[in-house]
Amino acid sequence: MPCSPARVCPRQRERLCWQNAVNDKVVALPDRWSGWLLIVFAFTAWNWTGFANFALLLLTLRCIREWRANQWSLPSIPGLWLLLLVFSVTTVLALRTSWQFPATTGAQLAAIWRWDAPFLFIIIAWRLRVFPQLIPQLLLAALLGLTLGVLRKFDVAQFSAIVHGQRYDSGTAVLGLSFLASIALLGLFWYREQLLALTRWRRINQLIWGLLTLIFIAFLLIAQARGATLGLVIVGLSLMLTKMRSHSIAAWRRPILLLVLLTTSLLWLSRERITNDWNALELTIASIPVSYETSLGARLNLYRVGFIAFTAHPLIGWGPGSSTTKMLVPMHLLPLPIADMEQAPAFAHLHSIPLELLVRFGAIGVIIALLLSLLLLRAWLHLHASDSQLSTFLIACIILTCWFGVYDFRLLNLDLRFFLILFLGIIYSFHSRQRDEHCHFN
Repeated sequence: MPCSPARVCPRQRERLCWQNAVNDKVVALPDRWSGWLLIVFAFTAWNWTGFANFALLLLTLRCIREWRANQWSLPSIPGLWLLLLVFSVTTVLALRTSWQFPATTGAQLAAIWRWDAPFLFIIIAWRLRVFPQLIPQLLLAALLGLTLGVLRKFDVAQFSAIVHGQRYDSGTAVLGLSFLASIALLGLFWYREQLLALTRWRRINQLIWGLLTLIFIAFLLIAQARGATLGLVIVGLSLMLTKMRSHSIAAWRRPILLLVLLTTSLLWLSRERITNDWNALELTIASIPVSYETSLGARLNLYRVGFIAFTAHPLIGWGPGSSTTKMLVPMHLLPLPIADMEQAPAFAHLHSIPLELLVRFGAIGVIIALLLSLLLLRAWLHLHASDSQLSTFLIACIILTCWFGVYDFRLLNLDLRFFLILFLGIIYSFHSRQRDEHCHFN
C-alpha cells in the first residue's frame, strides 16, 4: 500500500534519506577539487590536451549532477538552452546532409561534436560562478601552459633554418600559434603591473615578465604572423590609450617600443610575401584573375568560392561537416571556373569562420551567432560593473578572436576550441553569478 503523506513508511524514509545523503555529498564535494580541475584544464589546454579533455569531462559530470539535483532549472541557465539548441540544429542538419550525400556521413556525424564543443564554455562558467577568485590563476596557468607546450614542440634541428627566415610553426598550425601568442602578449602588457608585483622579488618578476614577452614575440616573428601582429598592435595600442588617463606615457614606453620593434622586424622578415600579396590585391582591383600561390590571393579566391557556395543554399547551408574545398568543389556541386576546381581542393578550408558558418549552416548559423552574442553581451555588462580591468581585457581578446576568424578557420581545432571554452566561460560566469545572487539557485 502507498504511504500516506502524513506518515512515511520506514522503507520510503530510508530511501529518501539515502537520496538526500547522495545529493548532499555531490553538492558538498570539496570545492578545491573543482578548482584544481579548472587549473588543470587551463594549464594543459595547449600542452597535454588529453589531461585538458579529462578535466573538462570531470567538470561536465559534476555540473550534470548539480543540475539534476536542482531538477534541471533550465530557465536559470540560458547558456545550457543555447548548447541544446546548437546540438539539435547540428544533429538535424548532419542527418539531413548524410541522407542527401551518403558518402559524407562520417564527416557529418564527426562535425556534430566539433561544432558543439566550443559551447561547453557553460561548464567553465558554472564552476567559476563559485570560484571567481580563480580567474587570475586560470589566466596565469593558461599563459604558462601555452609557453611550456610550444617550447616542448620546438625542433632545435630547424633553428638554423629559422635564423635564415624560414617560417616555422613549432609543431602546430602557424596561424593558430600566432593567434595564441598575440593573446598572451596582450595579457602580459595589460596585466604588467600585477605581474611585476606577483612576488616580493621584483627583479625576478621583471626577469620572468621579460622572458615570457620575448618568447611570444619570437613566436610571432618565427611564424611571420602579419595578421596576428596587426591585430595585436591595433588592439594593444588602444588598450594603452585607455590606461594613459591614469598613468603617464613613460609607464608604457617599453611596451610601445616592443610593439614598434615587433612590427618593424616582422615587416622586414616578410617583405617578399607582402610584395606578392600587394600584387595580388592590385590584380583583384583590376578584375584580373588572381593566382592561388600567394596567401592573400588564395584567400580572395577562397572567399569568392565560399560566397558562391553560400548563395546556393542560403537558408540551412550544406551541413556541418560539408567542407567547401574538400567536398563541395571535388563533387562538382558548385558552378566554378576550371582554375577553382583544380586549385581550391588543395586547401583545408575557406580561411574564414564567418564564411564557413554561412556555407555550413546558412541563415540558421547567423541566428545562433546572434544569440551567442546577446548572451555574452549581457554577461559582459555584469562583468564590467564588477571588474572593469578584466572586462576590458576580455573584450579585447574577443575583438582579436573576431579579427582572427576573418582570415582563418580553426574553430574545429583544439587550440581555438579550448581558448573559446576558457575565455567565453570566464565572461559567462558573471551572468551565472548574477543569477545566483538574485535567485539563490543551488
